[in-house]
Amino acid sequence: MINLSNGQYLGVNKKQYEAGGLILTETEYHTMVFEGWHAHNNVHISLIIKGRNREERQQKTMIAQPGTLLFYHQDEFHRNLHTNHPSKNINLEITGEFMKCHELGENGLETITRHPNVRFSLLKMFWEAGQADQLSAVSIQMLLLELLDLTRGLTEKQPPKWLRTLLEFLQDNWQQPPTLSGLAILVGVNPITISKHFSRYMGCTLGEYLQKLKVQHALQLIATGMPLTEVAYSCGFADQSHFIRNFREQTGFLPKIYQKL
Repeated sequence: MINLSNGQYLGVNKKQYEAGGLILTETEYHTMVFEGWHAHNNVHISLIIKGRNREERQQKTMIAQPGTLLFYHQDEFHRNLHTNHPSKNINLEITGEFMKCHELGENGLETITRHPNVRFSLLKMFWEAGQADQLSAVSIQMLLLELLDLTRGLTEKQPPKWLRTLLEFLQDNWQQPPTLSGLAILVGVNPITISKHFSRYMGCTLGEYLQKLKVQHALQLIATGMPLTEVAYSCGFADQSHFIRNFREQTGFLPKIYQKL
């Protein structure tokens, strides 16, 4: 077993940017690396951009592929097997100093991974780091703090059962345009309850959430090499310009630029 220090990963760090207690790293894997148990010094979140591997932890095993979001507690041992090459991750480390300064706990940070914005916020942070100007550090910090504020409804109280059922249905059936009345029947509440309380817990309207799911799936399809026109069609966007506008709004990147990452 090995412990990795601040900003250290098993792959090659192509870029790294520090922003007042946050460490944003672009890590690539071109050849086989150590596949044993290891842990990281800081809490961190990883977004898989390219490639695939099987990750094992003490209590579970999962397949990590493009679009997969992974949360790691401080000193949580895990190992990654059968990595496809090339692979690429974007990693956000939250140091103990940052957590103490902003009175954050690991459980609260883990909660943000359930919000659809987290992938997009990480990509926006990555874009900001690429600018490397005088405002980049504060912009990256604000993106994380805004995300924590958005997920406060999920953190402060247990979401109702109807919301959990609704989110599971939408994630599994994102290609099917829903109706509010149909969703209300499905989860057993009044349509007004959904429209009134959805944004309270999720930090966005139901319509905005559905757009985020489309872009989230677009991230996965782009990684397969699918032409962008087909990605737009497959994800249910009205046309190419609608897809480009929504993708850039959510991620900070034009689709053709993201495709080259």
